Amino acid sequence: MHPHFDDPEFQNDFAVWASRYLHDPKISEQLAIIDPNIFNDIEDLRNEIIEIVEERLSESEYVPWVKHGHEFHFIRSQIVIFDTGVVYTDPKDLLDVIPKMSLGSIFFHFIDSRRRTVGHRNDFSLWLAGFNGKHQGLIESLDNIDPSFTTLNELRQEIDKVFKNYFKVNV
Repeated sequence: MHPHFDDPEFQNDFAVWASRYLHDPKISEQLAIIDPNIFNDIEDLRNEIIEIVEERLSESEYVPWVKHGHEFHFIRSQIVIFDTGVVYTDPKDLLDVIPKMSLGSIFFHFIDSRRRTVGHRNDFSLWLAGFNGKHQGLIESLDNIDPSFTTLNELRQEIDKVFKNYFKVNV
């Protein structure tokens, strides 16, 4: 959840590692274009990565290796959610809140929600859908944001811009 990326060419850790330490641009590019949101679950994503790696190994004349200390370590994460007790009943209230939202909240409500919700949607759009079509334009604008190639900081700014533009036009 870092607010910036060290390598602007590749937006996921595995692709960056393959580029830096395996020095294999082909597998780096293949890993970089994986969109985790299109997979039904983590196991399908894992199988896709394995398939890419196995295919690349079968094409190679030698098995690539890295120096000790530069191995890639897969890390399991656990999301911890705290109920702050803060509740918003009007979407306009988020105009002041979004710019101050923690990057963890942005990740949880806009990226992680796509993994855990039916229809793979962000929490903002799902909440707005409860207003009986009143904010359909805002929902569509939020649904058009692709979080795959941006930092969390930039994503927060983009969500904020969408809300501000919507309410400026539709007041």
